[in-house]
This record gives sequence, C-alpha cells and structure tokens, in this order.
Amino acid sequence: MQFGPNLIYQCPHCGNYLQKGSLQSGNTFGAKLYSDGKQMAPMLVRFPDIVQCNQCAHYLWLSKLKEIGIQEINQEVNAEWANAYPVDFLKRDAYFKVLESGIVENEEDELFVRTQLWHSYNDKLRIRKRDLLFKDEQEEMKWRENCIRLIALLDSSDVNDTIMIAELYRNLGDFDRCMEIINRIENDELDWLKEKFSEACEAKNRWVFELN
Repeated sequence: MQFGPNLIYQCPHCGNYLQKGSLQSGNTFGAKLYSDGKQMAPMLVRFPDIVQCNQCAHYLWLSKLKEIGIQEINQEVNAEWANAYPVDFLKRDAYFKVLESGIVENEEDELFVRTQLWHSYNDKLRIRKRDLLFKDEQEEMKWRENCIRLIALLDSSDVNDTIMIAELYRNLGDFDRCMEIINRIENDELDWLKEKFSEACEAKNRWVFELN
C-alpha cells in the first residue's frame, strides 16, 4: 500500500481549510467481506467523502467540492494550508443529522448516506460482537426506519442491491422474506452466498457476519 498526496479543500461556509488523504496503490490481501457488502482491507485504506468542518460544524460532501490544491508527499508545505484540518469519518449519530442538513440532494445521495449509517451500526458488531447494538428503544426504531427506507431506495433489478435487500430483511428478523429474495438470484457462482444466508436464517441470526 502506498499513500498519495493530501487533497486540500476549503469550507464554503467559513473558508476553513481541510485535507483528505489519498491512496496511490493498494491491494485486497487479508481483506474481510461481510454480509452487508462492506469490505475491510488493511492494505486498501478508505477515506471519507462526507465530513464535518471543525471550524463551523457544517457537513460537507467533499466530492461535490472542488479541490483547491494538492499537497504532495515530501513537498514543502504550502504555508496557507499548514493548519488544514485532517478530516475523518463521521460518528454514527452524525449521519442522522446529515440526512436533515440539506446536503442530500437526491435519492442517490440518500442511498449513500443511509448505507453509511447502516454500515456504521454493523461496524460496532464487527469490532465488539457482544456489545448491545442500541442504547434504547428510540434508537432501535430509528435504525429500523433507516433499514426500511434503504430497502425502498435499492434497485431490485441489480444483483448486488438484491443481496443488500435480502440482508436488510434478515437484519429486521424477516428470515422468510430474506430467503425468498436471495433465492431469486439465478447465478451459479453465487450458490455459496445463498448457502451462507440460508445457514444464518436457519440459526435465526439477524446480524452481520463474515462471508470469507
């Protein structure tokens, strides 16, 4: 894995400078693939797209902003960017606020944010499998509403989306619906995946699991 230059952005609300890392090369050696479609690869670092400005607290969609500069590795730091804030992924609860922030402009944007939110809950299970997923009933209701909305946003004619829809129904505890959907996939190369889902449903396991 080889890191690339830092990409420099400027907050359109307060003029604060932000920097995001980049990757010049990487690989999927040692990667783990999960039932919610997320891949975690130690040699393929990911960088955030939606961030929060540390100066004015506005949420920003970096891919919709124009880069104002590139800070190459081992290059003298531009004095104007010397204190550029290194952005990071949002915490889980922040994604709910993003949905109401005004930066979600269409269903494609909403799908991205809600998927990030779904994955962020599952990340807790990936890291600390025995922890309770929800702190109270209200949080569980918000999580459930997100799952239901995700199902509506996904494209059932796309095989990857179909797998995600099946997974969401399994998370919601509707194991029969999960298997009904997963069995519609007519692709012999995915029979191993169907078997994994079948095993999880038979065990009444609602939560994310490792595929490989």
